[in-house]
Amino acid sequence: MEDSAEGSFMLRKSSKWVLLMIGHVSLLIGIFGVIIPVIPTSPFVVLAVWCYARSSERFHKALLNNRWLGPALRNWQEHRSISRNAKIWAVTTQTLFSALSIYQVSTVVRSPLGIQITLGLISIGISYYVLSRPTTKKRPQCLTAQIKT
Repeated sequence: MEDSAEGSFMLRKSSKWVLLMIGHVSLLIGIFGVIIPVIPTSPFVVLAVWCYARSSERFHKALLNNRWLGPALRNWQEHRSISRNAKIWAVTTQTLFSALSIYQVSTVVRSPLGIQITLGLISIGISYYVLSRPTTKKRPQCLTAQIKT
C-alpha cells in the first residue's frame, strides 16, 4: 500500500497543478475580456490571482507586480476596494453594453419583456455591487522593489 504522507503529497501536488491551470485559463479569459467587451475581465483576473496565490508564488507575484493589473489587484486583495476611476469605467461600460444588449434583445431577437427586465436587473445589481465596494484612498505603488520574482 501507498504511504499516507506520500499520497497526501501527490494530492497536494495535483491540486496545485489544477489550480495553476485554472489560473492560466482564467487569466487568458480575462485578457480576452479586455478586447471583447461582452466578456467580463475582473472576475476572471481575480480568480486567476486567487488560484495563483494557492498554487504558484511566482505567478502570484508576477500578477501582483503587473504594470496594469497589479495596483487594482492588490487593492482588492488587501482592502476589498476599487479605485474611483475603475468604478466609473466599470459602471459606464457595463451600462452601455447592457443597454445595447437590451436593445438588441428587444428589436433584433424580439424576446419577451421578461428577458429585457432580467437583463436590466442584472445590470443594476452589478452596478450596485461595484459602487457599494469601498473606494481606494490612494493608488498603491508597485511592489516590484519589495517583492522579488
